[in-house]
Amino acid sequence: MKIDLLRPDDLLNLRIETTNLRLESNDLNIPPSLVVEDPHKPAYMSVIFPPQTIAEAAYFEASGIEPADANSKPIDPGKGMPGQPPRIPILYLLDDSLDLPGQPSPPRIANALLGRPSRLVFQVPPEAHIPFSLQGLIDWSNMELNLSPIAGIGPEPTVDEIESAPDITPPSPLDTAIEMPYGLTVSPNRDVTFEQRLIPFTSQGRTELWHTRLVTKTDTGTSEISLEKPAYLRAIWSPDYKPDKVPGTAEKNQYLSRTAMSANDRYQIVVLTSAFHGYEVD
Repeated sequence: MKIDLLRPDDLLNLRIETTNLRLESNDLNIPPSLVVEDPHKPAYMSVIFPPQTIAEAAYFEASGIEPADANSKPIDPGKGMPGQPPRIPILYLLDDSLDLPGQPSPPRIANALLGRPSRLVFQVPPEAHIPFSLQGLIDWSNMELNLSPIAGIGPEPTVDEIESAPDITPPSPLDTAIEMPYGLTVSPNRDVTFEQRLIPFTSQGRTELWHTRLVTKTDTGTSEISLEKPAYLRAIWSPDYKPDKVPGTAEKNQYLSRTAMSANDRYQIVVLTSAFHGYEVD
């Protein structure tokens, strides 16, 4: 079942996809709800978000000021060399030039690239009744995230968890997968959940955009993320992750040329946060 949720007041835009759920509406006095169709099989509710990130072309800038004089003494850019007039800092571009607005210059064929949709996937208990309404479908307070096996491993894995950790593979369609930033799929672990307003929030005639936020679970409920109570994420996948071919550090995006984060950057982040076997570190 696929359900599109659109609310113009706060620009809410989501798609709900269900697995092993059916719509129950037998009594005219009872609002319809989603219930588990087969209690002996797992049931899921996937919340699909539009793309949450973009990638843009990037440019190198470097200072044209010499870093030191002949005696290797630092130079103050505002004073210049002794006996000479003040020097004005000059910035110049390396290896490329700025594009005209809206007109990418070769080898670029695009100014920006839109990311892929993201999704939160929730496990639905067999006894659950999810109100078939906009507010009911965005209330995830009593559901657990369904995660990829790697994302389910906590920040301090045990020896057994490390030994049994799977290889890095693309997340399945029923795994929570958030693309942020572009080209990098991240996932929280089981110690978090998401909270959001169920109805539009308006103050002084202005309505805030609908959004959800990541919070950590506590014994008494939830807590906002802070330095003392962080939320742990793993980069579980990237299209640039190829175990048999490491992207070169100078490799550029085929559409944008240079970007702020390279394919090699994404590869390294995936390995450093989700690889438990086959890599050697100090």
